[in-house]
Amino acid sequence: MSFSDSLRLDGRRALVTGASRGIGRAIAEAFADAGADVALVARTVTDLETVAAAVESRGRRAVVLPLDVRDVAAVEGAVAKAGEALGGLDILVNNAGVYFHTTVDDLTPDQFQLVLDVNLRAAVFAMQAARPLMRACGGGVVINISSVAADKGSPNVYGASKAALESFTRSADRDWATENIRCVAIAPGMIDTDMEAEFLADPARIDPIIATTARRRVAQPIEVAAAAVFLASQAADFVSGTVLDVDGGRSAHY
Repeated sequence: MSFSDSLRLDGRRALVTGASRGIGRAIAEAFADAGADVALVARTVTDLETVAAAVESRGRRAVVLPLDVRDVAAVEGAVAKAGEALGGLDILVNNAGVYFHTTVDDLTPDQFQLVLDVNLRAAVFAMQAARPLMRACGGGVVINISSVAADKGSPNVYGASKAALESFTRSADRDWATENIRCVAIAPGMIDTDMEAEFLADPARIDPIIATTARRRVAQPIEVAAAAVFLASQAADFVSGTVLDVDGGRSAHY
């Protein structure tokens, strides 16, 4: 197999949560470009249908699965539906996430619970549901979208939820290694998405981050998607149980 062929995802079947916009949409479309069929999970049907059309325009199958990832039973059902519709499941990307720009003192119990439910609990049980499907396919890859906030401890419980997700990723990788299931994470820095629009529009908040980023800019979602394609591919077969920073050097320079 040539190196370029090893980066292809032809015939692979993926499920991406938070797929309606931003990083999730970019990953879904990049997977389709690389040859994968994609099941799309998010709350808004119309947004998912737009992404599904983009996937299908690339000659790949798309499955629209609208749900709120806080509903664990719905998440588990979506994984099962994706496997049934696509004929199996080889790749799971846990991308759905939420955060609040609050101080530690201002954080409410409801905000705390929401962040943990979306960022950690949903990912854990999606992984649990995906495992038997991947095992039946001879193996698979789980990619959890973390954040540089896991190391920075900011913004408060968001960073804590991502640190926990990274720890769980390593644990699952150890448990599932004998089943040829790799579990990895990507830790993006500041990305130009709708979710960050308000933050990016505030020089007082974004300028210090850019100043401590080696590349002196924010990233585009496709730059995270490129890393996801690599990690999902045969080219990354020896990359296991680790976290890949896609942060423009911020972790090294801050």
